[in-house]
Amino acid sequence: MGDQILSRIYPPRTCKNRYVRVPDGHFWLEGDHHGHSLDSNSFGPVSVGLLHGRASHIIWPPNRWQRISPSLPPHRGPLETEEEEDG
Repeated sequence: MGDQILSRIYPPRTCKNRYVRVPDGHFWLEGDHHGHSLDSNSFGPVSVGLLHGRASHIIWPPNRWQRISPSLPPHRGPLETEEEEDG
């Protein structure tokens, strides 16, 4: 079903309802400078298939500053890359 987000500018300002439902398999991404970031507030939810990255730290709020240790839930395993499959 997905989460519901109150967007600053998406959908375009001509739309009265600024609540956006983020569908399953998508993320809502926001930059660190709301006036100058091209993020989900500009183009909407992003498909998980388009993301390539890794979170390494929590920096906000300051009382939660910490390095994030890589981990997977018990029922998930790492994806195999083409190099691993060929080797």
